[in-house]
Amino acid sequence: MDNLKLYGKNKNEIDTLIQTVRIFSDDIGMEFGLDKCATITMIRGKLTGRGKKKKKPKETEIHELEDNESYKYLGVMKADDIKQSEMKAKMKKEYIHRLIKVLKSKLTAGNLITAINTWAVSLYRYGAKLIQWTKAELQQLDRRTRKLMTMHKGLRPRSDVDSVYVERD
Repeated sequence: MDNLKLYGKNKNEIDTLIQTVRIFSDDIGMEFGLDKCATITMIRGKLTGRGKKKKKPKETEIHELEDNESYKYLGVMKADDIKQSEMKAKMKKEYIHRLIKVLKSKLTAGNLITAINTWAVSLYRYGAKLIQWTKAELQQLDRRTRKLMTMHKGLRPRSDVDSVYVERD
């Protein structure tokens, strides 16, 4: 178990759940990554109790998220909702980083496209249903991808743009 979210009706229920997880974790030799643990208290969909300290069994503190803080769950930044702008910026940066790394590898054309689709584009496939991308944002990223491909000689400057999207068969 790498990611875990606990839900409870009140603080006592959450404390009981944390105690149960701690007991099971001790039994199998796992430890909490306390730097990654945090609590959020919501009442009727509204965040409450920001900034207070919460005690974990054995007097280990789990902090309450501040107003400007978020947590990462399954690779997505959240607080009371998904942090769309943060995730978009992070995904764009990582996508460009991966794309440039693949383009510098000097793969053949077929392997280059396969590597881009497998390693770079997969970032967007993972978050496609979670992050709300506009058509303009995706078109801008597509243009940037083609520009980088041209700069790294993965695409000819005056080649047909449609050839990038057509099956090799």
